[in-house]
Amino acid sequence: MTSDSAGAVRWRSVLAAAPSGFAPPDSFREVVLGGLPQISPLIWLVEVDGLLEGWSSVLSEQYPGRRLVPFAKNSLTDDVFCWDIGERHDDPTVHMIHAFTDAGWEERGHWQDFDEWLSDALSVHRRWDGRDDAFDA
Repeated sequence: MTSDSAGAVRWRSVLAAAPSGFAPPDSFREVVLGGLPQISPLIWLVEVDGLLEGWSSVLSEQYPGRRLVPFAKNSLTDDVFCWDIGERHDDPTVHMIHAFTDAGWEERGHWQDFDEWLSDALSVHRRWDGRDDAFDA
């Protein structure tokens, strides 16, 4: 399977897991279709069968007042990176949600959009991978 076809399969998985009426931002689609970059210690949920659906279910059960669409997770913590579809849809804010905490306390941070989040995620990866200053997730 080529990376192009792998990206297409992943993109179909993303769309299948997305709530009706929500389309992930174009910049995210381009990353999925073009080949997901390494972001350790963060992980792309779509890379592991069942993770995207599993975290979607967990977050909807824990925070029923929010309509969260997860796409990545910190493998070292319970922090999940999501869009909240109650917000703008063209280029939505990325939220860092700390799972398994009481509603109202789950928000740990946010980024203006996916591009800003990805830039930070790649920076974290460089530090984690030892190609940058000391690691601090």
